[in-house]
Amino acid sequence: MHTVLVTLAEKLYNEVLMDEDARRMEAVAKVVRRPDLTRADEDKLIAALKETSAEILMTSWGAPAVTAKVMDACPKFKFVVHTAGELKWFVERKALEKGLLVTNWGDSTSASTAEGALAMTLALLRNYHRMTAWMREDRLYWETPAQDEGLFQQRVGLHGLGAIGQEYVKLIKPFDCRVSAYSPHVPDEVFKRLGVKRAATLEELYGSNRIISCHAARTPSNHHIVNATILALIEDGGYFINTGRGPVVDTEALIAELKSGRINAALDVYEEEPLPAESVLRDLPNCMMVPHRAGPTPDRRKLMGRHGVDNVIKYVKGEPVDGVVDVKKYDLMT
Repeated sequence: MHTVLVTLAEKLYNEVLMDEDARRMEAVAKVVRRPDLTRADEDKLIAALKETSAEILMTSWGAPAVTAKVMDACPKFKFVVHTAGELKWFVERKALEKGLLVTNWGDSTSASTAEGALAMTLALLRNYHRMTAWMREDRLYWETPAQDEGLFQQRVGLHGLGAIGQEYVKLIKPFDCRVSAYSPHVPDEVFKRLGVKRAATLEELYGSNRIISCHAARTPSNHHIVNATILALIEDGGYFINTGRGPVVDTEALIAELKSGRINAALDVYEEEPLPAESVLRDLPNCMMVPHRAGPTPDRRKLMGRHGVDNVIKYVKGEPVDGVVDVKKYDLMT
């Protein structure tokens, strides 16, 4: 019988794995829970894998270090079922090169994250963050000097058309927007299926849309790709929403644009997280901020666990698993 070593911390386990899904996994494999392995080093993980003879490791936020050394020391260990998205921070590339099978949450939470991006888009356009502040500061406040507008028939540009970007396109369809995207690695068939125009360059995308929704991954080539030159292309009064990754954007360049009052921004992610207390972004009225919460809400995190359990069952049955992260995909990921 296969053994699954589950490293999720207690609170997270209860959010991610519903009782029915835990029972489904226990029906096909021996399940060993080790919450003490949260953020464990490779030596502690090696000891646990050897002790349990586990072939499958189930992880999430706070995963232990999975390295080539772990692979060499534990030849029976074959499969990481990651119930979250990012994994470069704990899975070493060399482990994949040695044949480790790795999956993440795939598309299971993309719709929930896209919902967060849409919520930020609508709130920013309506200027609700400023109105809330004014109503708290002035108890008699009612008439608003704030500019606010709707999403209907707007020009929307997506910087990145991966799984989350694709779900975002579906969500804004009722608003009858003209949508374009810059995403070099996404095939033409996806653009065609979604009715999205392909922008040939990043300059074209930022220069031809009033609303920019950034979903770009954090990769070396994307570092500060949204710089002063690119931000200057956003039209006056335009909007920049970032639910991708903070380092994609040159923060100082964005601050300069926001200080000018020329554009508005809604940020979920930042170059440094948590956002430093002294960050200038905190004091800019045309910047709406969220503390990296656009991802799946707690009530939708059960989809993370369900997807992971589905993959465990498929693996045990010898069936193809979903959301595989191979070396090529690994290199393109955040």
